[in-house]
Amino acid sequence: MKLISVLALSMHRFAMGSGDCPNDLATCIDMCPADIFKLCLQSCQKRCAPSDTGDFLRQAIGGSQAQGDFSLLEPNPDYLIWDNEAPQQRFGTMWSLGGRAGGAGGVWFDTTRSAEARFGWLKVPVRHDDVIRYDEESPFLCLRVVVMPARKQPARLGPILLHCGGPGSDAKCASMVSSMARFMELNSSALVGPPLSEDYDYWSISQRGMNQRTADSVCPFTDADDRDVKIWPEFDCGDKIGELAARSGVEAVLELMDGEASVATWNSTIKHVLDGPAADIFGNPFYNETFVRWFYRTSKLQLHLCYHDDKYSTMTVAGRSYNLLDYMGTENLAYDIETFRKAIGASKMSIYGVSYGTMVSSVYATIFPENVHRLIIDGHMGLDPEVMSFVNWVGESTEAAWTGLSEACDASVMGGGPVEKRCPAAPGATGKLHNILHASAASTTQAQLNAMVAFNAFGAVYEPAVPHAYELLNCINDMYLGKNLSESSCSDPLYLHGPSWADTPTWSVQTRNTNSPIAAVLGNDYAGRFTEQTFMEWWRKTKFEQPLGLTTSLPCSLPAMWPGLPQPQPPVGDTTLTPLIIGNLHDAQTPYHNSLKMRSAFPSGRMLTWQGYGHGLQIPNDGGPNSVDAIVKQFEEETQDGILPTYSNNVAKLLCVRVALQYLKDGTLPRDYVCKAAAPAMTGPTTTPSLMV
Repeated sequence: MKLISVLALSMHRFAMGSGDCPNDLATCIDMCPADIFKLCLQSCQKRCAPSDTGDFLRQAIGGSQAQGDFSLLEPNPDYLIWDNEAPQQRFGTMWSLGGRAGGAGGVWFDTTRSAEARFGWLKVPVRHDDVIRYDEESPFLCLRVVVMPARKQPARLGPILLHCGGPGSDAKCASMVSSMARFMELNSSALVGPPLSEDYDYWSISQRGMNQRTADSVCPFTDADDRDVKIWPEFDCGDKIGELAARSGVEAVLELMDGEASVATWNSTIKHVLDGPAADIFGNPFYNETFVRWFYRTSKLQLHLCYHDDKYSTMTVAGRSYNLLDYMGTENLAYDIETFRKAIGASKMSIYGVSYGTMVSSVYATIFPENVHRLIIDGHMGLDPEVMSFVNWVGESTEAAWTGLSEACDASVMGGGPVEKRCPAAPGATGKLHNILHASAASTTQAQLNAMVAFNAFGAVYEPAVPHAYELLNCINDMYLGKNLSESSCSDPLYLHGPSWADTPTWSVQTRNTNSPIAAVLGNDYAGRFTEQTFMEWWRKTKFEQPLGLTTSLPCSLPAMWPGLPQPQPPVGDTTLTPLIIGNLHDAQTPYHNSLKMRSAFPSGRMLTWQGYGHGLQIPNDGGPNSVDAIVKQFEEETQDGILPTYSNNVAKLLCVRVALQYLKDGTLPRDYVCKAAAPAMTGPTTTPSLMV
């Protein structure tokens, strides 16, 4: 280790020296450490004096001779092969654009870029493990990758991995289907100038166990014995308990679960837990001990039956069997990403990760810090790779988002605002919601139904900028007053979710189909498991400390029941890297304090805080006068005319995005910075979407 450190230090000094150029500019830049890359680059440019600095920089980051003469468009064919079909044909059969998009030449993004997407297959070993590689070679499988090549090749700033989160997002994150890729195409001289695709290759990957989009393409690789390399199977448990019951009878299922249940218990209780209970079975199931206990038992059995499914098994030539579900963790993905970097000949790579993508980016940066160019960590999932920490912070996120809305609601009355703009649930919105949700099996039928209605309406908290905050709070007030669904605001089809289930109401929490990749991926990543006793103790505590957060953390508790042995990711962090770390004060999915802890793990980085709501960096997504195009155009015109720009919440979002894009363009880090919202959340009647945060 000491020898390696001394060698690295000598290379840094050589690159930063004041003497002759070390060979050529590309070699000099390749030797630059990530933490002083910008300073080192300037030193190399002064000493090497190339005729075309831009082209040399492209070679140094986007495809260096030091990496075997491979490039993005001509990668190492042993590991990465692009599809033969024209990019336009492939894109049309893989994903449709969908949603609203600016036209070619618009200030937001150019939809014609979608036709330039390339799709390919990356060959990866099931087991990335140099320590035991002497034993035998790992079997290989294929993963789907998508790239949007920079307009000029090689890309001046090299590749940037876009990971939209999950676990569950797939390779379409780099295409214009993804909102992340679209706002990186922001094109405005008043903000950040040309889009980032001028200088970056956007790429993304369908990680292990995700949908590999195989309907129109096959893995082109063969192994050492000339056998076709298979595609990594999608994690899809289906209804394992139902299949076992149909095949061997209900008794066969009951024998595998604790509780000494009878067929009568199956019909009266277990079946409802599997399918999602009606309003009058348990009351609010999140607060019902019988439901929660059987939720644990059925989820655990479902995951065990899935874990031992033969479709997730693969065999080596020597006859060794591998359970692929043991190799779905984030550290394996980090090594897959490194395989891609090497295959395209890039000496460094940038990563922009949102939500679970922050685990991907931070783990990669921890293992391969010398290969990181720029790094954005947006809405982090926490430093502690342990299940108890995970289920607790999941609930904290929901509580934080609701607390922001509830306080804004009360402030609309206590602050003396106009009567016509006051929140209908104020004062005491939180107390009213708790009162509704605590309906039990002994409550009246109407109270039980009202609890379900309020729970479904509560989903509005997770929408970016909570545009339907008023409708949610109005619904809560109506349910608190005991109104029937038909008489209340809760059935408004434009905002809340009542009409789709009002005829046959059931709670959406159920264990019939445990298909979430969260269980397999985070079950590998997180240490610790819950016994039934531990699970029930956690539930009793959480029911009182996070009564609203429990509605999220209970369904997310599956990693605590995962049957495979944990393979925890390494403690993340690096003192030399300079990431931009982003956190939202009222993020309903990852709490703000997780981002603050990540700032400590990467002490040379900077913190960017958004005061509003939503998960990840936000951009305006309303139509008409509040579209991205309209907001950017107005900002440009006011700036050019010397007028003080209008400062709305939508403008605030754009200026916050500008900080992130500027960092990706030239490495400029702000001081720890708060993007100030123009106003708190609007919890009273409004027809102005720009007031939403």
